[in-house]
Amino acid sequence: MFESFMAGAHRLSRVNYAPRAVAFAISFVIIALLAQERGWGAWYLAFPALYLLLYPHLLVVAGGFLSATARFETRAILADSLILGFLAAFVNFYLWLSFGFMVAIALNASVVGGSRQLLLALLLYTTGAIAGGILNDWQVQIDGPFYLDIMTMALLLGYVLGVGFLAYNQNARLVSTTRGVEERNRVFQVLVEISSSADLVGEVQDFIHDALQRIHDLYPKYGLGMVVRDVKRPGVLRFVEFVDISVEEQDALVKYLSTTRTPDSRELTWINPDNGAIFQMVFDNSRVRGNEGIIVVRARAISSLLREAARLALEMLGVHVENKMLALDLKHAAERDPLTGVFNRGRLDAELASAIRSRKQHGAMEFAVLMIDVIGLKGVNDKYGHVAGDSLIRETAVVLQEVCRATDVFGRYGGDEFVIICRGSSLTDAQGLRERIKRDVSGRKIRLATGAQETATAYLELSIGLASSSEVEPEEVLAAADEDMYRDKKEWYATHERYR
Repeated sequence: MFESFMAGAHRLSRVNYAPRAVAFAISFVIIALLAQERGWGAWYLAFPALYLLLYPHLLVVAGGFLSATARFETRAILADSLILGFLAAFVNFYLWLSFGFMVAIALNASVVGGSRQLLLALLLYTTGAIAGGILNDWQVQIDGPFYLDIMTMALLLGYVLGVGFLAYNQNARLVSTTRGVEERNRVFQVLVEISSSADLVGEVQDFIHDALQRIHDLYPKYGLGMVVRDVKRPGVLRFVEFVDISVEEQDALVKYLSTTRTPDSRELTWINPDNGAIFQMVFDNSRVRGNEGIIVVRARAISSLLREAARLALEMLGVHVENKMLALDLKHAAERDPLTGVFNRGRLDAELASAIRSRKQHGAMEFAVLMIDVIGLKGVNDKYGHVAGDSLIRETAVVLQEVCRATDVFGRYGGDEFVIICRGSSLTDAQGLRERIKRDVSGRKIRLATGAQETATAYLELSIGLASSSEVEPEEVLAAADEDMYRDKKEWYATHERYR
């Protein structure tokens, strides 16, 4: 019950409750000892007991019951001034206790209400002392036993220190709150600037880097990073950007995030086994076009405000990244091969350049290329005409697209050649895709349109070349795949009748 009233009282009443209750209780002990020393009767302690032992608790209960404001406590301090003045006269103006009462009310009044409250409290203290003096026939006995002097001085010192400590804590909380508000305002200002720059920065990668740099300017002691990866296949990293994180740490982070699932808590702490660096990771709660964003902070721990800023940044960046990816999709719609509907060479060249750049920036971001040639196109053209040849190219694109994974980039490179770019895939993964194409596609019987509602049948034969960035330099992967394709074609012709 008392706790509920305590919780309902004003913050100022709760802060003053403990110092008032403890100081009043010790004051009662001093008065009781003084009464014993001076031979006063037990009845003499009735009023001090009611006021000093019971009043502080009743005051905070009343404040909670009434849901009182700060004014309730300031008026209580003024009431204390009047009553303590009266109590000083009640103990015959025992010097140290009277002085201690005066210092306590002066300290409380000045802290709570400033100079005006201080003057009013001293006036009431004086009024109470005069009234008590009149009622007590102005009996004055300022001296007391030495041990009581020491006890009173210790009480006074402890009270002053206690009030000072409370004032310091309140000021520290105020400063902390003010700094928190200022920091939060700076965070929102940076987020607004990032949002405003979204239309000015064309490429998604550049936009993410610009956003990270702005956040890093706000928190320069932290290394930052952002990773956008495929939700279903964490090993496929769409975009990776870091600021103030070493290349070695970047590679370690890329490897770790390529194999780590999203935790239920959406937060993760990872220690780099190579150098012991600690990284905090915040995962996006939303999913952007099948992708998720991850903010990486190199720090032992991050504040709640920085964690909040990271989540807000992820949400905002997610919206802008989605818009940019949608714009890219619209742009890519113009990068389709008109015959097959798959990506054309221009788009393939752009994807390959992006994969090369990512591999150079982060050694763990491997990629592989499959170069595929349709064997026998010339023979189909010669035998059935170019309409049938075009039909062969279209059917080849359809069946190859069926075996490609959602994360693969597939397109027509030109003529009868197709390319599959496997980002985030090792050589072993790409070899598995090649074997699947050879098993499920090569040798398949297909029907070709030859014109005028006529059809013909043919067997689809393919030569496939493969190269990976783990074998050759990133810039040489396509050429290496092309060479491997011609070796495969040569082997096929060595065992089949040449009809092209």
